[in-house]
Amino acid sequence: MSLTMALACSIIGLIVGLVITFTASWDDKRFPIFSTLAAFSTSYVIWNRFVEKQENYNVTRGIILGVLIVVISHHLTFYFVIIYGNIEYWILNFKSLNGEEPPMNPL
Repeated sequence: MSLTMALACSIIGLIVGLVITFTASWDDKRFPIFSTLAAFSTSYVIWNRFVEKQENYNVTRGIILGVLIVVISHHLTFYFVIIYGNIEYWILNFKSLNGEEPPMNPL
């Protein structure tokens, strides 16, 4: 059941990521990947922990956890963007290609 919930949330994350990519003022074509990964991982962990392990299936719990999944995956998406920017800059050495400033510190 957690995997089904995670797949459903990842589809929504992909759709939201695509909408943001095509409507935002900045150009980042990788954003749908990060939003999909964040939605999948957050929903799988939260749904597995708070619904399946406790075997407590009810609508109120589902609504509350759905809101919690949205809030956490929103922040996790931007954290994935920051981590990827640091990997590009510090490990893959893309700083010499475009002369950018270092990305935000992930800690």
